[in-house]
Amino acid sequence: MEIIVTERAIRVEAKLDEERVRRALGSVAHTRRLTTMKGEYRLPHPVDPTQVKVEKRGSKVYIWIPKLQLA
Repeated sequence: MEIIVTERAIRVEAKLDEERVRRALGSVAHTRRLTTMKGEYRLPHPVDPTQVKVEKRGSKVYIWIPKLQLA
């Protein structure tokens, strides 16, 4: 997974590797599928990319992006 945060946008790209095992007519068939997901999202406020925090909890990814404090 790749997460890139700029002052005005966040870009996320991930490759999902889904490996499935299923039983069909008493035999086991393995299916493997690779899926690429990507997106770029404009942020509503300017942010400081150095203050971004990313945390993975189980199968979920949490991203904290604080607003840029203008002086």
